[in-house]
Amino acid sequence: KTVNKDSNNVMARQIMLSVGARQLGAPATPRKGAEAIGRWLESRGLNFPELRIENGAGLSRIERISSRHLGELLVDAFNSPYRDALIESMAALGMEGTVRNRLKGSAARGYGRFKTGTLRDVRAIAGYIQAQDGEVYAVSIIHNDASAGSKVKKAHDKLIEWIFAASH
Repeated sequence: KTVNKDSNNVMARQIMLSVGARQLGAPATPRKGAEAIGRWLESRGLNFPELRIENGAGLSRIERISSRHLGELLVDAFNSPYRDALIESMAALGMEGTVRNRLKGSAARGYGRFKTGTLRDVRAIAGYIQAQDGEVYAVSIIHNDASAGSKVKKAHDKLIEWIFAASH
């Protein structure tokens, strides 16, 4: 919870390093962390050829994952025994963490759990929204270009609201 809700990048990096050292031996290195995570994904049948992990926190111009594959990871996690722990670790839409000020006045407030990512010219949001019809949907949006500013953030929020309100 401490890492995800408030986006603690230092702790995220330390977790990646610890996983690498535990799985592949000391000393802890970013390469070992990335390799251990890649092996774990493969063990779950998740093959993401474009995936690049540099520091474990996403604060990197080198790190890569497609929005589609991030969505597949979210679906896999939702169907795993760790679903509740993951969802609880993510910030509640319009209420806490990095999404505390997003969609505060919306009926969707509190119905989504998300993790955000921001770099210059990059905005991302990924997580889950429980729609009004009771269905839970995985959402993964990555916008990567010079226009990734407040207009993009508003577009992401409108898509989340649309998913929340849609009857499927």
